[in-house]
Amino acid sequence: MSNIVPINSKVPSVLSAALGDELNDDLSAGIKGSFGIISIRGGTWKIKYGGDEEPVLNEDGDPKPGLEVVLVKASPNISKIFYEDGYSEGSDSAPSCFSNDGITPDPESEAKQAISCAACPQNVWGSRITDNNKKAKACADSRRVAVAPADDIANEVMGGPMLLRIPAASLKDMSTFGKAVAAKGLPYCAIVTRLSFDPEAAYPKLRYKAVRALNEEEGAAVAAHLTNTDVLNSVLGTGASAPAPVTEPAAEESSVDAEFEEPIEAKPKATVKKASPKKKAAPKKAAKPKPAAEPAGEGESVDADDLDDILGELDL
Repeated sequence: MSNIVPINSKVPSVLSAALGDELNDDLSAGIKGSFGIISIRGGTWKIKYGGDEEPVLNEDGDPKPGLEVVLVKASPNISKIFYEDGYSEGSDSAPSCFSNDGITPDPESEAKQAISCAACPQNVWGSRITDNNKKAKACADSRRVAVAPADDIANEVMGGPMLLRIPAASLKDMSTFGKAVAAKGLPYCAIVTRLSFDPEAAYPKLRYKAVRALNEEEGAAVAAHLTNTDVLNSVLGTGASAPAPVTEPAAEESSVDAEFEEPIEAKPKATVKKASPKKKAAPKKAAKPKPAAEPAGEGESVDADDLDDILGELDL
């Protein structure tokens, strides 16, 4: 019930002085606002907010192939999600165990699998076998990113930044994209990024393309999000009590190919015979200086696009 009796707006001076600036803070203390969630399901974008989920459609009513967003901030941690009985498409059930920091299971996990993610049997390769008979992890990896729609960065209708979970197969290309943008002297939150699906992949795999730099007004809207740490912590799962993720795990083959390779067994150490005493060796010549290392991101590619294509139409 939100209606209230009309009242005089004047507060008694004695009461106003006693309250100070903490007028109505107690009524909202400890209550966190909800945020929108962008999910990837069946190669389509969906946005969930307040219990309602809708597909992202174009003017013709067809699913949009891409989204233009601002990557406001990414979590520094790799999140992990595990479903004991497997994940069913479209299910809203919470995972059996999850971790927002990739270090320890979240206290809200219903069935913790280990005391730490490093010691968890569900977090090792081979703990799950895909339908294509490939090794994978039963506990799926992802990275939480706070994003805002490029055409409405404030996004007040949904409380600000929305959550987008980047699946494992898309993490390497996202890293390369970030390095390419940084090489131009830009933070990733200072540009509009177009997210789309890789048409060559049999599972949802994201592609990244820089569209343009933000203007001053848009930059101010992003700065407002960055300073609102309570909302960011909630979206990124870095707060004291982040909500349990209710989401689909990464696709069956959503991990980088190298991650499916068999671990190399350590070879037994060879027996070393004690060498006879030798004369003191002459001092070694100074080693030649090594060539400078390649800059970050050089030699890497995102979806076969070169650096200019990655940065789109940025005129820098």
